[in-house]
Amino acid sequence: MRNFKRHKIGILGAVLLSFGLYSCSTEEQTAELSQSIVDTKAMNGDQVAIPEVQLYYDNLKTIVFATEINRLQVAESFLEDEVSLVEKLKNMHIIDEETVKQLSFYDMEELYQVSFIDQYMDEAAITVSNKVRLVPELTKYFSLQNGIVKTLLQENLVTSIETKVKDRKKFFEDLNIRIGEIQISNPPVVNLPTPTVPDVNAATKTRNLLASMNAQRGDILVGLPKHGFKFQLLATDNKRFAVGHTGIVTANITAATLTNSLVFVEAWRTGGIQKKAIQNAWDESNFYLMELKEKRTKVKFTWKKGVHTTTSYHPINKNSFAAKGESFIGKKYLYNVDEFLHMKATARILNRFVCSSHVWFAAKNSVSVNLSNPLSQIVTPSDVYSDSESFVKGEIKNKP
Repeated sequence: MRNFKRHKIGILGAVLLSFGLYSCSTEEQTAELSQSIVDTKAMNGDQVAIPEVQLYYDNLKTIVFATEINRLQVAESFLEDEVSLVEKLKNMHIIDEETVKQLSFYDMEELYQVSFIDQYMDEAAITVSNKVRLVPELTKYFSLQNGIVKTLLQENLVTSIETKVKDRKKFFEDLNIRIGEIQISNPPVVNLPTPTVPDVNAATKTRNLLASMNAQRGDILVGLPKHGFKFQLLATDNKRFAVGHTGIVTANITAATLTNSLVFVEAWRTGGIQKKAIQNAWDESNFYLMELKEKRTKVKFTWKKGVHTTTSYHPINKNSFAAKGESFIGKKYLYNVDEFLHMKATARILNRFVCSSHVWFAAKNSVSVNLSNPLSQIVTPSDVYSDSESFVKGEIKNKP
C-alpha cells in the first residue's frame, strides 16, 4: 500500500466542499447542481455530459462516501454481488503513474479517494453521454434513477458525503428494490407481438451490414426497448416485460458467412443458453453492434492538487470473452421475479441467466469488464449499452 501523508479532517472537509460532492435535498439544490454540471464539472474539451447523466454519476460519488463503502472493511462486509457499486470500486483498473504499478482504489487514503472519484465519475459521465445522445429515450431512465436516489438519500438524512448512512444494508436493499421496480416498470405484455411476414432478404442484409462493421468474435449485439426486438420480452412468473435483448458474437462475420450459421450465443426462455443464427431472430429487428474495452486510469499524486487522472480504453481479449459465454451453453434461464431481482447472485450461485446477465457474467469472469448498473443487482440490455466500457460499432436497421 502506498504510504500517503495523513491530513486532518478539516482539510478533508475543505476538499470535499471544493469538489461539490453533495446529494440534492431540495428542488433548488437540484437546479443549482444541474446548472453547475452543464457549465463546469463535465467539460472535457468541447465535450459536455448530459445533465441527467452527470447527476447520476454525482449521486454515485455521494453514495460511495455517505455509505462508507470507500473503506475496505465496510466494502468487504457485503457479500459478493450484493452491492454493485462495491463491485465497481473493487474492479477499477488503476495504475500509479510514478511506479507504473497497479493500484487499488482501497490503497488510497480518503482525501485522495475523493479527488480520484470526482474525476473518474466525471469522465464516465461524458463517455456514457456520448452514447445516450444516440438513444435520447435513455435520458428518462437516468432521470428516474436520480429521483429514487434523491428520495432515498433524503430518507436517510444525507445532505453531503460527510453525512453517513446509519443502516447501510437497508439502504442498499431499498435501493436495489426501487431501481428494480423501474427496470421492469413497463406494463406486463399478455400476448406476444403479432408475427410479421419474414423478409427473405433480411438475413442477407443483416449479415452484410454486420460484415461491413467488422463484427468479430467477442463483440456483442444489443437490442434496446426502442428497437421493438422480436424476442425482447422477459418472460417470468407468466408475465412478460419489454426490456430488450443482447447476445455475444462467437464468430467473425464476413460476406461469406451463412445466415443459418450458429454465430451467436444467447440466453432464451426456451432452451436457456444456446447458439443462434442471424436468420429468424436478429434479422427481424434493429439493434446495435458493440464491443467492450477495458478502462484504465493512470493517477498522479500531487501535494497541491491531490490526484490527477488520465483515462484510456484498451482492447479486451475477445476470444476469451466469447469462449466464456459459450461455456454456459445448456445452462437454464432464470425462474421467477425474485431471481430476476437478484440476477447477479442467481448467475453466480445457480448459473441461471437472462440474456443480459449472461453477457455481464461472461465479461466479468473473462476480461474483468463489469457491464452493470452500479445501483442495482439487475442488469438489463439498457445497462449493458449504457456502461462506460461498451462502445458502439454501428446500428443495424431492419425496420423503419
